[in-house]
Amino acid sequence: MNKIILIVDDEQGYRDLLSMELSGQGYAVLTAAGGPGALEILKKEAVELIITDMKMPKMDGLDLLIAARQLRPGIPIILMTGYAVEE
Repeated sequence: MNKIILIVDDEQGYRDLLSMELSGQGYAVLTAAGGPGALEILKKEAVELIITDMKMPKMDGLDLLIAARQLRPGIPIILMTGYAVEE
């Protein structure tokens, strides 16, 4: 069984690009356009990794991280951003 990765980004192009690359590596990939949709997927699917954008409307990546960890403690989450970050 393939590991399931959830990609969360409000930009369709980034979701498609990451999905295509990871699918090509043999992963099962689910996508969501934002945090609320991602949480719905987490309630239904056996997601093993979340890759999420930091800057999204309604629910940013940090808020998603907190909510996702409440649903699935210990799930690995990769936060990405196209913005310069000093920390």
